[in-house]
Amino acid sequence: MTTSLFTFLSEIDSQRLETQALPMKKRRGDALLLFGEPVPGVYLIDRGEVGIYPSGSKNALHVLGAGSSVGEMSFVDRASASATVRVESADAELRLFKHSVVEELIATHPTLGVGIYRGIAEELSRKMRDTNQRIAHESSKARKVLAQMMADVRDKQKFDASVLTELERFVAKIEELLALGSGSSGTKDRPK
Repeated sequence: MTTSLFTFLSEIDSQRLETQALPMKKRRGDALLLFGEPVPGVYLIDRGEVGIYPSGSKNALHVLGAGSSVGEMSFVDRASASATVRVESADAELRLFKHSVVEELIATHPTLGVGIYRGIAEELSRKMRDTNQRIAHESSKARKVLAQMMADVRDKQKFDASVLTELERFVAKIEELLALGSGSSGTKDRPK
């Protein structure tokens, strides 16, 4: 397995888990996850790309490729999908590890559980760092546009329509990043 999610698994535990994978093929536009809907498990991307679409967004906030995964957050907290995930490439090959199957494996092989949770923690930490870097980058660009607008106002010049359009785009992107990073994931679907 190439994802960091399984870095901490022994070879035997990795094989146990791999035998439970459900391989699937999807086409461009197919949804893996829908915002606010239950998440069946963790998807590993073997080939192709998927886009992450925060609630209400028509543009992918981020695109993930081979070796990446989606659905880990819901494995940990059982919450519904925090974003919609759609196939971006012409087609994609994935593996689905259903929550219920993985939980059964963990119950009978506790070391597998330790490895999975440690891998998920590392993967989520990496994704959060990446998100923070994107927010910082977009914020820096937005500040520059705002500074230019303020300079234009001071000089009593007309606003260039392209500057306003660019500012609106930056603000929308920052709002999407903040929404995804804040964990505003809709209702919780925790078992009782």
